[in-house]
Amino acid sequence: YTDYMSMNVISNGAYVMAHTVSEGEKVLTLTENRAVYDVYEHEFVSMDTDEIRYVNDTNGTKLYRLTTPNTYLVVARVRGGHGTISALGATEVAVGEGFKLTIKPDKGYEVASITVNGETVKNVNELNWKELDENKSILVKFKPIGKDEPTEKPPADKPTEDPPVEDKP
Repeated sequence: YTDYMSMNVISNGAYVMAHTVSEGEKVLTLTENRAVYDVYEHEFVSMDTDEIRYVNDTNGTKLYRLTTPNTYLVVARVRGGHGTISALGATEVAVGEGFKLTIKPDKGYEVASITVNGETVKNVNELNWKELDENKSILVKFKPIGKDEPTEKPPADKPTEDPPVEDKP
C-alpha cells in the first residue's frame, strides 16, 4: 500500500499545502522551528514547533501559514462584506511590537460584532495593542444601521430572493 502525499511550499516558505490520499494521522517535518497557523480552520496550531501533526480525511488538503517563532501572527477577516479593515488577512508582528486595526463600515452600515480569539469584544472603530503577547484571530461583521442582525452577502450562485411561485389551475 502506498500513501501518496504532495506538498507545495508557497511564497518563499510562508505557506505549506499538503494533500494526502489516505486517512489517518500525518506528520509534516519542518526544517526549522516555526509558528504554525491552520488557514482552513482559522486557528493557531503552535507558536514554536518543528513538525505539524494532523488527522487526514480521504483526499484531504491542509494549508498552513508559517512564521518565525519570534513573531506573532494576526489574522483579520471580514465576514459578509459591507465594510473594510486596515489589515485584511495575515500580518506578522515582531514580539514586543504593537498592532493597530482600523475598522470602517460602508455608508449605511455599522459594526455588528467583533471577536478576538473567539471572544466577543466591544464594537469599536479601532483595535489597538501597544504590545502583542499572543497570536490574534480577529473577525468583524457589519450590519445596516439600526438593524439587530448582521447582513451577509449571499453567495454569487444563489438568488437573493425566492423565485415567484406560479399558481396552476
